[in-house]
This record gives sequence, structure tokens and C-alpha cells, in this order.
Amino acid sequence: GSVRRCDIVEMDPIARERLFGFRHAFDSPVTLWITIAVIAALLIASIIIWYLHARGRTSDKLHDELVKRVVSWAVMTPLLLGPVLLGAAWTILAVAILSILCYREFARATGFFRYRSLSIVVVLGIIATTFAIADHWYGFFVAIPPLTMVLLAMVAILRDEPRGYTQRVGLGVIGFLLFGHCLGHLGYMANDADFRPIVMLIILTVELNDVFAYIAGKTFGHRKITPQTSPNKTLGGALGALVLTTTLVSTVGHFVFAGSGVDTP
Repeated sequence: GSVRRCDIVEMDPIARERLFGFRHAFDSPVTLWITIAVIAALLIASIIIWYLHARGRTSDKLHDELVKRVVSWAVMTPLLLGPVLLGAAWTILAVAILSILCYREFARATGFFRYRSLSIVVVLGIIATTFAIADHWYGFFVAIPPLTMVLLAMVAILRDEPRGYTQRVGLGVIGFLLFGHCLGHLGYMANDADFRPIVMLIILTVELNDVFAYIAGKTFGHRKITPQTSPNKTLGGALGALVLTTTLVSTVGHFVFAGSGVDTP
């Protein structure tokens, strides 16, 4: 009998290196600087917190709060930076997992998890978004939000419960747009050849924005913004974080996008 030959299509070496290669993780000096700065900041913050408490400069309550913040970032930092350094595929996968976990918390907080069929639609939208990102299929990526909205509206009708229909659909749309499509843009950045410094700049600014808001709030924060919703958020903290984070992005972004149109005023 005849022998059938199966041709195996191999992945392009450049694409394989971009998706799974980690040997060029520090090709950009900005990536190396940010990695060192984040690790150093965590170590220095830990030493300062210990020193202030040992000298009796901080109360037990404040000390515990500071320790929890540092520990939380010490856990999140390798989880956030690790996939970025390992390659684009791991970054895309990490963003997909983050999207689903964030949506899960949203669904629990709002009670949307009770509408299981609608939750399934949102999760399928997140999975479809991840596929579009991994395939670098931008046309499908931008088409998923309207398709998901229409599907949510259709599935919600099948419950045959007119009361609360708009609320259910609205929560589903908000959940997908926030944690599927918006976070999906972070994953889509991994399709850029120099995605590492860009994504790490975002992670760095998010991390330090929390630090800036805390420091500015403790120093200048007297007026509460939303005491019933978030009693610890102050106007001084919000404005301080806005000014300091904007300055940080403008400064570090200059080195990340040096020589490109983004860096041109």
C-alpha cells in the first residue's frame, strides 16, 4: 500500500523566540533597570519598616499595615514580572488568568455569579480574546466586544425574566469590558517585538501608584473622597498619586520609547 506522509509545519524561529524565548529578556536596558529597581525597592522598604518599628517610630497597627503591603507586593512581583521575562506566550497566558480571576471577584462582589449562563458568556469572551491575542488577530480582537454584548443580551432573554434584564446585561457587559477587553490590551502588547519594557513600565507604575497614594494620603490626606465606599481614600492621596505617577510615566517612558514617535512631543 501507499505510504502517507504527514508534513509537520514548524513554527517560525523568530516567532518561537518571541513567544517562548527568555534568552533576550534583558536585551532592553530598561527591562533590566526596572527589574533591579523593583527588587531593590522591596528590600529597602522592608529594611526601613523594620528599622522604624525597632526604633519605636511606628505603632503596631501601622507596622502591620506596612508589612502587609510589602508582603503582598513581594508575592505579586514575581507573578507579574516572571511571565513577562519568560516570553510573550507566558505573558498572554498570565493576563488571561488575571482576567478570569478579576472577573471572578467582580462576579462575587456584584452577585453576578448567580446568573451562570451569563457568566459563561463572559468567560467565553475572555477565552476568545486570549485566542485573538495569541494569534495576533486584531480584527477579531476588536470584534469580540460587540459580539459578546449581543450574545449577553440574547442569553439574558432566555431566562424569561423581564425584571432586572437591563441590570443583568449591563453587569455582564461591564465585567467583560473591564476584565476581558481592557486587560486584554495588556496581553496584546506582548505581540510587540519590544513588549517587555512597555509591559514592565505599566506594572511598575501600578505598583508605585499604590505607594504614592499611600504616602501622599498619610502626609496630606485629610479630606475623604468616598468615606462610605472606601474610607481610606483621601483627596490628597489621589492628587499626590496622580502627579507622582504621571511624572514617573513621563520620565521612564522617555527611555522605553526613545527614538520612536511616542517619545516625540
